[in-house]
Amino acid sequence: MSQRIRKPVARWLLLGVSISAAALLAGCGGGGGGGGDTSTSATTTSPAAATTTTSPAPSLVTLVTAPVSSFLTTEYKRQAGLAMINAATAWATGASGQGVVVAINDGVIDTSISELSGRLSGTTYNWTGDSTISIHATHIAGIIAADHDGTGIEGVAWSATLMSLVSFTTDGSTNTGYGNAPYSAISYAADHGADIVNNSWGSSPTASMPGALVTAVRHATDLGTIVVFSTGNDGGDQPNTTALVPQYDSATTARFLAVTAVDQNGSIASYANACGAAASWCLAAPGTAILSTGPDGTYVSMSGTSMAAPMVSGALAVVMSRFPELTSAQVVSRVLTTADKTGIYANTAFYGQGLLDLGAATQPIGTLTANAVGSTVTPTGTTTATSSGAALVSNAVMGDALRHALANVPVALFDSYDGATFTTTMDSLVVGGGTPDYAGQAFGDFGRGHFTTRGTAGGVSLALGERQIEVGAGAALTASTLSEDAVVAAVRLQLGEATTAFAGVNASLAEVAPAYDALPTEAGLALTAGAFTPGALSLADDGAVLGIDTNLGRGASLTLAVMNGSGGQAVDFLTRDGGAAATGALASFRQSIGHGITLEAGVGYLAEDGSLLGASGQGLLDFGRSETAQVSIGATVALSDKTALYARYDRAFTTASGNGAFLAGSQDVTSDSWTVGILGADAVVAGDHWGFSSHQPLRAGGGTMVLARPAGRTTDGTVYGDTVTVDLSGGGREIDWEAFYALPMGEQGLLGFNLLYVTDPGNQAQVADEVLAMLRYRLRFN
Repeated sequence: MSQRIRKPVARWLLLGVSISAAALLAGCGGGGGGGGDTSTSATTTSPAAATTTTSPAPSLVTLVTAPVSSFLTTEYKRQAGLAMINAATAWATGASGQGVVVAINDGVIDTSISELSGRLSGTTYNWTGDSTISIHATHIAGIIAADHDGTGIEGVAWSATLMSLVSFTTDGSTNTGYGNAPYSAISYAADHGADIVNNSWGSSPTASMPGALVTAVRHATDLGTIVVFSTGNDGGDQPNTTALVPQYDSATTARFLAVTAVDQNGSIASYANACGAAASWCLAAPGTAILSTGPDGTYVSMSGTSMAAPMVSGALAVVMSRFPELTSAQVVSRVLTTADKTGIYANTAFYGQGLLDLGAATQPIGTLTANAVGSTVTPTGTTTATSSGAALVSNAVMGDALRHALANVPVALFDSYDGATFTTTMDSLVVGGGTPDYAGQAFGDFGRGHFTTRGTAGGVSLALGERQIEVGAGAALTASTLSEDAVVAAVRLQLGEATTAFAGVNASLAEVAPAYDALPTEAGLALTAGAFTPGALSLADDGAVLGIDTNLGRGASLTLAVMNGSGGQAVDFLTRDGGAAATGALASFRQSIGHGITLEAGVGYLAEDGSLLGASGQGLLDFGRSETAQVSIGATVALSDKTALYARYDRAFTTASGNGAFLAGSQDVTSDSWTVGILGADAVVAGDHWGFSSHQPLRAGGGTMVLARPAGRTTDGTVYGDTVTVDLSGGGREIDWEAFYALPMGEQGLLGFNLLYVTDPGNQAQVADEVLAMLRYRLRFN
């Protein structure tokens, strides 16, 4: 540089002055600061570059989050610009610039002030030999990294490290660029590990582009360093020439940012040069009446694009610390993409890509997706938000077990825009599992077929009914939603004196199997779904049933049945067409031992595709095949020919494989259910029915799930993680207490009253108990 051009430095708004084409200067937005280390001689030659190495950075669980409200302090509010860029939202993610080095290419910073204590890097250089403290440089340093200590002010990136590069001299109120030092400083910063170089200086909009600047910027951006320039303070429609480097070398565009200033009302400041020709790589930030650090521990309010530029440099540092896995080019793109482009900020000629929104830059852009360990994150560059690619759909069997098991298991998801990593706990991926709709099931149960009394012809009996198809044991356990009506059909075929074949469509086992005829009441009168269906086989209930019941003699009988359920939908039993979720098989042996006592023992088998005891997965949390073995014991004690005690206990053991990349499988998952009750008939009038019962629906109470958990990604997009085993013991235990009474109304009608009290609905401990009372009229089909 052949001449030194001076520009006054003021505490308030500084307007631009015309300068020659080659001149660079500091000022509040138009030029740079001065001062330096007196032991360093003036030179225009950059020192030798330091050797640097880079390596992929882990990206998960290193940040400590906090509520946004915790940052809305008096210290925060002293600097209105922080609220304008939504800084508190970004800080709440745990990011504040930690691990990021921001070089200030300016004058001498007052390193003695407490606000900058611990923030200055040991790497520094002074090309000027000047030691005069620069108000301008010190002010910029505070905007970027003043301490978050509850006093004075705080910087945008209060955990960042500052590299002081002195390339401007300070003479009274004037800062002057020292030869080619401002260009050399850009290269030096990149060579010595700076992630960002803040340049609050520049030439006039009509100056020619210095070739040395283009070369320096290209060198820095090639090394991954982001270069930030202010647009200048001439109040013009075009920025300083120094903000237009990408016009002269397009390879610098991805890591170059120009910054204009807005006033306290959010409009472009009267002094600020607009983005103009730099619109594609330019954005706006607060620059008016910015309170920051001054020499000797003072605080100074200054205005200019010089103040807006460090707002952006600090924001870049925060985004870098939030997403260390992203490249510097992706960080720049993220900041530009998330800038506020609404209202006046849609005017690209003034505001470029909009007003800086640091909060939005640290939030997901587009879709949050799940990636398997070992896969590569492939960003789509889209900003449209959709649902995540992984979910666990809980149910009443699992209750709160899945959420409890996964509540403290962090997992990494990646947004579709640039693959930025977002940490959540895996319980956030659990959906469903809400309280079963007992009232809805009861209302939908009107018209249910009852098959106790059957007419026969030629050894064949047929019963028909109609009801909501998603009602019954399976629907209650999987929290199905009431849907369309469906025909309920049951048929029995007498095969000799001792054996009966039976089948049903959209019917439960208790409605179809002759073994349940021995109960002195109709199972369907109770609201408690599944109370008469053995345990895990409830998940295959209310679909298709096929079986035989045979009398073995001497008070012994055997029931063999297969069941195919799909949430109550009628399906082709053999092909499972229609999307059946579970197939079950049952062998139940009953023995009368006299005195009205019948003992029962049974074994069952349940096979599920894509679910675990009715809980299912989506995407990378998709279940494979699960298999359940079950044992059951029970007893019926006839107190009279019209009254009986009934009890049953079921214990099941499940193993599941995982289809989704997150799931390695589940082992030794235990579940149980039980029912105890007294049932009777003809208590008040002939044909009436009554009952009291206590029933625990099927509940998962133990076992483990093995997860291949993604924990983060490296800079090349490779997802890393570990294996986590979680305990599936649930906290809630649902107990259904029910009393019912049904009174015959003529030949076909039945008037019933039910009272149901449910504790821990859906096996969820935190859900309030429910009470349901119902008076209903039903019409029999015999």
